[in-house]
Amino acid sequence: MNKASFKTAAWILADWAGSAWPTVIKTFIFAAYFSNTYSSNPEAGTIAWCNMLSISGLILAITSPMAGILADQKRQEHLWYTLLTVICIGCSSLLWYAHPSLIRQNLLLLILGVGTFCYELSTIFYNSLLVRISQHDSVSKISSMGRGFGFLGGLFCLYIALKFFVEPSALNDSWFNFSTHENIRAIGFLVALWMLLFSIPAFIGLYQKPDLTYQKTDIKKGFKHYLQLKTYLKNRPALTRFLIISMIYTDGLNTLFATAGIFAMNTFHLSMQDMLIFAIACNVAAAFGSIAFSWLTEQWGALYMIKVSLISMSLFGIGFVCSTSTVVFYFFALTLTLFIGPLQSATRTYLIENTEPSEANTVFSLSALSGKVTAFAGPLTISVATSFTNSSRVGLAAIVLFFLASLYLLTDSKPMGLKENQKSPI
Repeated sequence: MNKASFKTAAWILADWAGSAWPTVIKTFIFAAYFSNTYSSNPEAGTIAWCNMLSISGLILAITSPMAGILADQKRQEHLWYTLLTVICIGCSSLLWYAHPSLIRQNLLLLILGVGTFCYELSTIFYNSLLVRISQHDSVSKISSMGRGFGFLGGLFCLYIALKFFVEPSALNDSWFNFSTHENIRAIGFLVALWMLLFSIPAFIGLYQKPDLTYQKTDIKKGFKHYLQLKTYLKNRPALTRFLIISMIYTDGLNTLFATAGIFAMNTFHLSMQDMLIFAIACNVAAAFGSIAFSWLTEQWGALYMIKVSLISMSLFGIGFVCSTSTVVFYFFALTLTLFIGPLQSATRTYLIENTEPSEANTVFSLSALSGKVTAFAGPLTISVATSFTNSSRVGLAAIVLFFLASLYLLTDSKPMGLKENQKSPI
C-alpha cells in the first residue's frame, strides 16, 4: 500500500471509528439508559437528555466558526481533529461512573455534553482533512466510502454492545454486576477503545508538518475575522446560497431521524425489538446507498447526486407516510434511507470541490453552523401541521416540503463551479 492509499484508508477508517459515539452513546443504548436510571420517570430523563443536546448544539453553533478560522490560519485541522477525538474518547471512558451512586446527574450530563460537543466539532476538521488526501477526480468516491463505512462502523459497534454487554448471558453475568448496571456502564469503555483503535491510523497517517508559509495562529485576528463572517459570506453568494439550501434539507433530515421512530411505533405498534431491527436495517440501507451510488456522483458530479437524492426522498417520503401496512412501510422506509448516505456524502463532496484548501475549515464550520441555526424549524412544522390536521401522517409528510423547497432552490440556482460546470442531466 502506497502512502496515498494509506492516507485514504486511514481517513475512511476514522469515520468507522467516530460513528460509535452518535450510534451507541447518543442515539441508542446510553440515551435509553440515562432516561431510565437517572430520573424518576422516563419523560423527565428524556427532557434532561434533550436539554443537554440542545445546549451542546448551541455552544457548537457559536464556537465552530471561530474554531474553523483558527484552524485555517496554520492548516491545523489534523491537530484539532486529534485533540477533539481524544477528549471524546476520554469522556466515553468516564461513562463507567454513570450511576447515581457514583456521580450526580448534572456531572454526567456535563461529561456527555462535552463528549457530544467534541465529536460534532471534530467532524468539521475530519471533513477538511479530505481536501488534503484527495484529488478532485476522486473526492466523491472517497467521501462516499467514508460515509458508508461510518454507518457500518457504528452499527457493528452497536451489535457488539448488544450481544456481549446488554443481553444477559453466562459470560457477561460473571463479568458484570447487573444490579448496578456495570454491563451498560462498561459500554463506555467499549466505545472509547473502538474509537481509539480505529482512529490511530488517522492520528499517525494524516499528520502533516505545519506549513511555514502560513501565518501564526492569532486569536485576536481570528476573532476579528469571526466578526466579519457576514462580509465573508456576502462576497461568496454561491456558497451562501448553497449553505442555505443544505440547511433546509438538513433540517428535514434531522427531523426525520428524530420523529420517524415515534411515527412507526404509534402507527404500526412496533415493539422495541422491532424498532431496533428497523433502525439497523435503515442504517445498512444508508451505508449501501452511499457506497453503491458513489459511481453516480463521480460520473455526473455531486450536484446531480444531491438533486437525485432529494427527488427520491420526496417521492419515497410520501409513500412512507401513506403506508397502511408494515410491509409497505418497511419498503418505503428502506428505499428512502437508501438516499440519505448519498445526500450527505455528495454535500461534503460539493463543498470540497468548490472550496479553496486555505479556507476549508471555515467553510465546513459554517456548514455546521447552518445545520444548527434553524434546527427548530422541522419539529415546529410537524407540530403545527399535526395540530391543525390532527393527523400524524400529515404532520410527518410536512418534512417532504423541506426536500422539495431545497430541490426548487437548487434547480433554480447556478452551480458554484469546478466539476459542476459540466452538463448535468437535471
